[in-house]
Amino acid sequence: MSDWDRLFPFQRSASNLIADLQKEMEHGKIVKILTNTTVVDIHRDGQHFRIWLSDGQGVTVSAVLLTTGFKLFDAHRKEEYGYGVYDNVITSAELERMFVSGKPIVTRNGEPPKRVAFIHCVGSRDEKLSNLPIS
Repeated sequence: MSDWDRLFPFQRSASNLIADLQKEMEHGKIVKILTNTTVVDIHRDGQHFRIWLSDGQGVTVSAVLLTTGFKLFDAHRKEEYGYGVYDNVITSAELERMFVSGKPIVTRNGEPPKRVAFIHCVGSRDEKLSNLPIS
């Protein structure tokens, strides 16, 4: 999340959200963060949740925040959009890094862009690339 500038849907600063979460953890809130973990099953038991993980571990918690994550699509795989062909075609992740840097957004020749176009979800459901949603 630290690579992103603003977060959907309220345009909250990602760095502020991270800082707020860290403060809550420092102020005695018990938080357990499990990364790269597969949840096998979740059952509600009154005010708590019982979670079973792929390693056989069971965890009982009062709240769950499940974040699935994602892998960035390699824009080189859809050359018809010009990524890697034309100098000023960038990905949204590259644009986010520009926003986070705080520097002015400029083209490769150092000038502000005159026109901008966004193409969303490139390759996200592309059968030719065997990139289909998990069902």
